[in-house]
Amino acid sequence: MPNTSHNWLFSLLFLAIILLMANWLGRSDFGEQSASVCELDKQDCAIPLGDEDGKISIMPKPIPLEEELDISILLPAGVTFQAAHIEGVNMFMGRIPVIVEHIEGRHHRAVSFLGSCTEPQMHWRLVLNLKRDDGQALHRQWDFYTHSR
Repeated sequence: MPNTSHNWLFSLLFLAIILLMANWLGRSDFGEQSASVCELDKQDCAIPLGDEDGKISIMPKPIPLEEELDISILLPAGVTFQAAHIEGVNMFMGRIPVIVEHIEGRHHRAVSFLGSCTEPQMHWRLVLNLKRDDGQALHRQWDFYTHSR
């Protein structure tokens, strides 16, 4: 008859290994990341960065397809813009570049362009790559939707 305390210990050790692996696999190698619940097609959104928030907005609203989008980014002090892109969530559309056209202090003005697709409602995600003055990489993202007419 096998020893039940050894079976219990083995089961507990096995469970601990599974939990550690799940935690390790769930970590991001891309620095601190945050997904916001604010939807850019409905309102301007905060860029949550701890002590001081920034702000991001897309114009015009409703967000059109096949027209230039104006993206306004206001960063808090101590944070610099690295890159940005837009990606399709419900349909792969590649990484659509967000081009920064003008920087004035902490305010950045950028443009992008969304192509049309066969989906009547498209779910998009805007991703910002930022860096703190101490070198820490930050990634923030916001979802938004477009509707075909």
